[in-house]
Amino acid sequence: MNSHVGVRRYFAPLFAFVEKVLRAGGNVMVHCLAGAHRAGTSGVALAMYYLRLSAIQGTMFVKERRPIVDPIGSFPELLKRLDAALQDLKKINALVEKEKLSNRAVESQAA
Repeated sequence: MNSHVGVRRYFAPLFAFVEKVLRAGGNVMVHCLAGAHRAGTSGVALAMYYLRLSAIQGTMFVKERRPIVDPIGSFPELLKRLDAALQDLKKINALVEKEKLSNRAVESQAA
């Protein structure tokens, strides 16, 4: 998990599961014993992913809704790594979209 790709792979099962359930019209409850540390960190990660928030913004967003949330230990660092990985992914996606637009422009000029 020392790379952006590694961090995205780590969170991929969480994001994929939630995405699948939501697309099917279901709901997801993220929980652990107290709902503060593990589940709280997962909730922050989901907020970051779906709402395109930074680690700080995601933590604040979730804590406003569930004040007990408190990522501890290595969880804040994990969220920072996810933040960087998601920012990197946004840059990659922007470059891909730019390339697609460029290709369409070239194709339309050739036609």
